[in-house]
Amino acid sequence: MSSITTDKSRYAPGDAVTVTIKVADKTGSDVNGGAVSLYVMALQTAAGSPLSQPLTVANGASTTLTFHWTAPSTDYTGYLASAVATDASGKALDSINIGVDVSSSWARFPRYGYMTNNSFGNQSLSTSQAASIMNTMSNYHIDGLQFYDWQYNHDQPLCGTVSSPCASWIDDGNQKTVYASAVKNLVGAAHNANIVAMPYNAIFSADNGACCGAPDYHSQGLGVSPQWGVYQDTVHSKPLAFFQWDYMDPSNPGWQQYLMGQQNAAIQAFNFDGYHGDTFGDPDTVDYNYNGQPVGVTSNPCTTDTDGATSTTPVHNVAGSTTWLSGTFPSFLSYAKSALGSGKYLMFNPVTYDHAHCEANTSAVDLLYTELWPNDRDQYWDYNALKQAVDQGFSESASVSSNGRGKSLAVAAYVDFAEGGGGTFNTPDVLLLDSTLFASGGSHEELGDTGQMLDYQEYRAGATPMSASLSQSVQNYYDFMTAYENLLRDGQTATNQAVTIAGQTVSNQATPGDVWAFTKQDADHEIIQMINMVGQSSNLWQTGKCDMCSHTTSAHPAPTQLTDVPVKYYYRNTPKAVMFASPDYNNGTTYQVPFTTGTDSGGNYVSFTVPSLNYWDMVYTSQTGPGDAPMLPGSGPAPTAPGAPGTPAASAITATAATLSWTAAAPGTNSVAGYDVYRVGSPDAVVASTSGLSATVTGLSPSTAYQFYVKAKDSTGLTGTASGIASLTTASSGGSTPPGAPGTPTSSNVTASAVTLSWTAASAGTNAIAGYQVFEVGSPDTVVATTSPSTLSATVSGLTASTQYGFYVKAKDSAGTLGAASGTTTVTTASQPSGGAKVAYAVQSDWGSGFSASVTITNTGSTAINGWTLAFAFSGNQQVGGGWNANWSQSGHTVTATNQGFNGTIAPGASVQIGFTGTYSGANTAPTAFTVNGQPATIG
Repeated sequence: MSSITTDKSRYAPGDAVTVTIKVADKTGSDVNGGAVSLYVMALQTAAGSPLSQPLTVANGASTTLTFHWTAPSTDYTGYLASAVATDASGKALDSINIGVDVSSSWARFPRYGYMTNNSFGNQSLSTSQAASIMNTMSNYHIDGLQFYDWQYNHDQPLCGTVSSPCASWIDDGNQKTVYASAVKNLVGAAHNANIVAMPYNAIFSADNGACCGAPDYHSQGLGVSPQWGVYQDTVHSKPLAFFQWDYMDPSNPGWQQYLMGQQNAAIQAFNFDGYHGDTFGDPDTVDYNYNGQPVGVTSNPCTTDTDGATSTTPVHNVAGSTTWLSGTFPSFLSYAKSALGSGKYLMFNPVTYDHAHCEANTSAVDLLYTELWPNDRDQYWDYNALKQAVDQGFSESASVSSNGRGKSLAVAAYVDFAEGGGGTFNTPDVLLLDSTLFASGGSHEELGDTGQMLDYQEYRAGATPMSASLSQSVQNYYDFMTAYENLLRDGQTATNQAVTIAGQTVSNQATPGDVWAFTKQDADHEIIQMINMVGQSSNLWQTGKCDMCSHTTSAHPAPTQLTDVPVKYYYRNTPKAVMFASPDYNNGTTYQVPFTTGTDSGGNYVSFTVPSLNYWDMVYTSQTGPGDAPMLPGSGPAPTAPGAPGTPAASAITATAATLSWTAAAPGTNSVAGYDVYRVGSPDAVVASTSGLSATVTGLSPSTAYQFYVKAKDSTGLTGTASGIASLTTASSGGSTPPGAPGTPTSSNVTASAVTLSWTAASAGTNAIAGYQVFEVGSPDTVVATTSPSTLSATVSGLTASTQYGFYVKAKDSAGTLGAASGTTTVTTASQPSGGAKVAYAVQSDWGSGFSASVTITNTGSTAINGWTLAFAFSGNQQVGGGWNANWSQSGHTVTATNQGFNGTIAPGASVQIGFTGTYSGANTAPTAFTVNGQPATIG
């Protein structure tokens, strides 16, 4: 069974559900007189009689079967549809599962994704292409999509009119072209798949004209009043701004009416389904309204918000506090929900969730959403904090939810974080994070466009492809979340029942080395969630260099698989059945497991054995019995895993691919269902999966040594012993000889933040040398500088003082082939003086005759900077116009910026960001030297 899909992401009660199953005969013989049967289960109860179709397929051939099932009348129910193929004698050949959500609205069980300019920036996007994108989203059961940075301007999201939108426009966030036809085709295709389309826009932003050709609301004539604005002083001369957007007071009635009028026009023009309101986080300053009074509400009933996720210090989000913005959310959201009218959805991102979860969760939104950040301010560092956020969503929203049991939180959390996007994903990182969010009762906004995953908060850049094996694992997890939504996120009550495992430490926290177990219950079930932290050294969820903090978290290894896990659970109600299901075991099928009950000093318990724990297992007891669930295969004697396959042999080795073949593994208790090919690395990774005895591994690099091994897995998902290791080296690109190794680099001009490296030239291979790449040794090694073929030196900047670094160089030829590495040179940067500053200058936008630039000043000393003056000189005819966050002046070529009242103090290690717009003709060359308070500053 190669695939199973449904035609929509979600169904209303009574809808026709089309299930398509692709079958490929790899048994080694023809299948005649067989059958494929479709069983549909709601937890352990069958939803009607199975559907069946005859199966006849020749060996090596494929066929497609289509089933039509009518969704039951019960609303808000998840189902697991299982297709089982049998031969003429009734012997099971294979099975495959898919989740099905029968819900009249997406708001109860949201599975949120996204669309970016990668999709609606395609001028030629056709209706069939849009439908293909939504088919991909439906495969993951995504039932709502955020249209991220689609808008024209934040204070005018619709370009044109409702009846005649512009054909295209430049959005004021990404500065990319958006095409109306693409937006309309995507929204239409989403609706055809029962996917809700939610347009993104901030709740308080008016373009001030400081950047990127956007209009200035003061002169735009749309009716935005400066009297609605937020200011840094009491005489409304210094607007509070975030880049090119001035803050408006969300609680101001005039602003509320204006913005929602604009937003409703955009919704009407493109048939969107509601409004995804966004924020930029707290400004962290006390600010003022037009009349000079502290902006914000005077009272706020929320008392549970804190200064950091792990803090117990309450914050009061009222006028006069630095977190005043959060207190304005309920007023705005109440008006927005009323203005949207019936049939439209409202959701909202508070960003700084620790400061605003109470306001957001008790507001008029239809469903809960937030970004969660593992940084020094928000402190959502680890898996425990993520679960805490989901728990807060349920408890705080209970009183305003339709069923009185709370709402499920959709979380944007960027795993394997890559600054600027485009990184790579490590399967254990992804599955441990999804296990945490899904088992806690939340969901994860991570998938969008053409099936890409987010690794960065700017979604267009952060939308990154997954490997085929990771994509399949993630699809299994979404099938599981959908099929078991009534146990995972339907208002279950948290309990604190004890769980033990013989010979293994169990914790109710995500403690490295332990099995993390937590419990919940509803009217008929007691639920145990077990997440495998065995083999982990960290419980921090975001790997890579985190945003707004200084540390880097290494990738997680795969958890140590536990088999035949003896569990003892101290129950509240005597169970009549114990059920087991896992996204890691036989496609998430529910099984009843044998159990015994007893009593000891801890109370009444039930004992049972689960077959394996890879990442995440769910066990639930039932007060009504096992229903129609099958007995766990192999219940009784412990199942044995498959044996080791033969050591793979490599063939058909090219520059980017190789074919591996092996002899079959001996079966254990159950038949061998397939094989996984692993590439040796840190950690080892599955790079191919097959039901046969060979696989082609692609995506390799030329002239590179690799090692691979193979493991068999049985029909229950139990993995066997590894084969021997096969080593191979890929061919050079195009069969050519790569360049030789350059000379070992030598260092000079070593400062606290930079070093110059020089080397002797490499010998050319078949092709001419096109340049050199300088690598910094790390995990992984990274390219930190590139040069032309004639340039045999490079300066590496942005280094940390008093730190040892390793560098080496490779030549690259005109065909793109990298040569051998030079020797590695070790450099220790100079120590940083006790006082000093670093300045980073960047042009944000350049339109030929004008530009906008940002400048970041970082205190690199050990004492605070109290009051600062920045000076630099242009080499050309640049002239500074307006600016923000500083007092700007220019005399001749020399530019001076002094601090404003709110940002004069820069603590050690802290930064301030300022900026300006300017004009020029000719070249717009960046300044090459800066001083802060008269002292030279480092650049980086």
